[in-house]
Amino acid sequence: MPLLKLADHVDAVTVNYETDDQELIKMSDISNYLSRRNVVNHFHSAVTDEHHDTPEKVLMNFAGTRSADLIVVGGYGHTRLREIILGGATRNLSKHSTVPVLFSH
Repeated sequence: MPLLKLADHVDAVTVNYETDDQELIKMSDISNYLSRRNVVNHFHSAVTDEHHDTPEKVLMNFAGTRSADLIVVGGYGHTRLREIILGGATRNLSKHSTVPVLFSH
C-alpha cells in the first residue's frame, strides 16, 4: 500500500476472455478499497479472446499506452505440467514485459 500511495495514479485492470459480472464487482471493490486509502485510481476492464491476445499481452499493451512505470500483479500459478505445456501469464510477464513488474501473492 505505501508504494501505491506514492503513485500519481493507479490503473486497476482486469483482463477476461468473456464479460464477467463477478469480476467487475470484485474490481470495483478493489477500486473502492484504494480510494478509501487515498490512492487515486481508475478501473479498466478488457475482454480479449485467447486466439488473438493473451492477458499478459493486453496488460503490457495497456501499460505501454499509459506510459506506466510499474505493473503490479498477483503471482499465481497453475500445475507445473499445465504451465510447461501452455505457459503462464506470470511467467510470460516476467520474461517479456518492457515495464518493471512487481509480483505479489
